[in-house]
Amino acid sequence: MRQDRLEREELERQQLEEKRRREKLERQRLAEEKRIQDLEDQALRWERSKRLRAYIAEVKTVALTRGDDGDSRKKLDQWVVWASQHADRLDPLTHGLPF
Repeated sequence: MRQDRLEREELERQQLEEKRRREKLERQRLAEEKRIQDLEDQALRWERSKRLRAYIAEVKTVALTRGDDGDSRKKLDQWVVWASQHADRLDPLTHGLPF
């Protein structure tokens, strides 16, 4: 009887240990999936911010070659600041390195 109880307890301990190991592996797998998704999201945001900055630069070039009046230049400057701030908000590298 005592031997049966000890064997049962040992089996339960092993099963519990195995369950904990599987749960730990699952947590690690989920953490890795999240890390990968975060990396891919950061890369997409970085690419979008690069495209926006190129567009902003092109708008400035076109506007400056037209030689518009002072009022248009003021509007351009305000727009460039606003658009650049948005590009900075998107860019994950403006908030520090990702590691």
